[in-house]
Amino acid sequence: MNLNEKLSRLPKPKQEEIAKALDIILKIANPEKVILFGSYAKGKWVDDITMEDGITFHYQSDFDFLVVIKDDSIKEFELKSKIENRAFNSVRGIVSPLVHSIDYINEGLIVGQYFFKEIIEEGILLYDTGTSSFVSPKELSPFQMFERAQEYFEIWFQMGKDFLIDGNNCLKRGSFRKAMFEYHQAVEHFYASILLVLKGFKPKSHNIEGLRTYSKHLSSELFLLFDFSSDNPSERLHLEALKKGYIDARYSRKYKVSLEDCVFVKKKVSKMQAIVKNACLSEMQKLKNSLKSE
Repeated sequence: MNLNEKLSRLPKPKQEEIAKALDIILKIANPEKVILFGSYAKGKWVDDITMEDGITFHYQSDFDFLVVIKDDSIKEFELKSKIENRAFNSVRGIVSPLVHSIDYINEGLIVGQYFFKEIIEEGILLYDTGTSSFVSPKELSPFQMFERAQEYFEIWFQMGKDFLIDGNNCLKRGSFRKAMFEYHQAVEHFYASILLVLKGFKPKSHNIEGLRTYSKHLSSELFLLFDFSSDNPSERLHLEALKKGYIDARYSRKYKVSLEDCVFVKKKVSKMQAIVKNACLSEMQKLKNSLKSE
């Protein structure tokens, strides 16, 4: 089956943009496999133009790809960045690649991480060298899924709450750099909470912009909360201070953070806590209900 046949349910213009993106991925990453997943694979993409208060908003679903590479010694974030940068000027739409080695994915499947399982089962395989294969995923019982989700929530969400409390305490005493580090850690742990509870997976990363990408299909409200490419210059600067909170806030003499940065971020992280809590509790209730129906 050729590419056009695999994408036949999509409009021709979307097929053409996906083909451009695939060509870029093949040239940069030399992958084992490429899977289109998310809204375009499911036929639920959005491409809307709306007007609010005289301002035009254009929302378009990202083109999501799982790029499977052979060598796990390659820095995956560098490949991801190169693909995104090349696609920015060549593809009409945002190309959002997740880059992982075949060994990393298979390790996740072996322990029952259903994040990759869903992508493999629901996505569209666009490219395959045929030289590697996915292992059969471990099937978890409803009780195991509930127990695992509950444990993840108790550990990761509580740690996120603690980091938020510590950040607020730092803010009160005027320790802005330390406050931003604590807020960064709170954001990282809240993202980990929703990913682990809903999908049983989190990447090994402190990059909160990347974690936002991984969790975007889990909650649109959460995805829209942190717009790191906002058209609002002051919002973009506040969030840039947050992004650099993990390393620069601790080690760089050039790092600058203000009271205004911290107050803005504090409000965002507090709202994030509520969003993640509701999403996790809702998922755990669904899992608990499934036990009753057994």
